Amino acid sequence: MCANDHFVTLVPFWALWPFETTDSLRRPFGSMPEMSADEKSALAEVLLETVARYDNLFEVSFPILHGLPSVPHR
Repeated sequence: MCANDHFVTLVPFWALWPFETTDSLRRPFGSMPEMSADEKSALAEVLLETVARYDNLFEVSFPILHGLPSVPHR
């Protein structure tokens, strides 16, 4: 698990893929434009920490695919 003031990243018990993680913002939001600059930086920090942990675990540069769910566009 990685965490900071704005995000918690963890491996959910319902993970479908090996090494799947979930990033949860501590404040609800509907889309990325609603995030503050501090929250965007905090997301980058937890993503970098998560990838670094996997890189160190496997001793290889680990690929990452990141999806960010958001509200539907109108």
